Amino acid sequence: MRSPRLTGRAFWVALVLVVLASGSEDARGDAVRTGDRFPTRGRPTLVFVEASDGTPAAGAEVSAVYRPGSEVPHAECVGVTDGVGRVSWTPVQSGIVCLTAAWTDSAGRHASQCNVSVRFDRVRAEGVIVAILAGMILYGTVAYGFGRLRS
Repeated sequence: MRSPRLTGRAFWVALVLVVLASGSEDARGDAVRTGDRFPTRGRPTLVFVEASDGTPAAGAEVSAVYRPGSEVPHAECVGVTDGVGRVSWTPVQSGIVCLTAAWTDSAGRHASQCNVSVRFDRVRAEGVIVAILAGMILYGTVAYGFGRLRS
């Protein structure tokens, strides 16, 4: 007797079912997230902390590490969450920031983190000038090269 094989469409249906089953609500963990998808430097935003069962984590200590993994990280304490699991945070630097929350409840000690991309609050003039100069050099070199080819 031969063993059954998954071929063609049956394989893809089985694969989709496995992926959907692995993403069930029971697999959800503790979460840290910001009110803005991309916070802006110097503007306050809310940080929300939730336990794995979806309840707000009251009393969680939230900290921020600017440029995580670099040789010169800068860490700061954001604050402690209120009764509905939120705390106000004003980013002081642009770039990648790792937000970490730690708290203790009846289920034990919890810790969660997320990386956030903080935007610049304005366009810097130096960046615009460098971009214009780079474009002039690039297109000027191309125009010079085509001029030399024609002659």
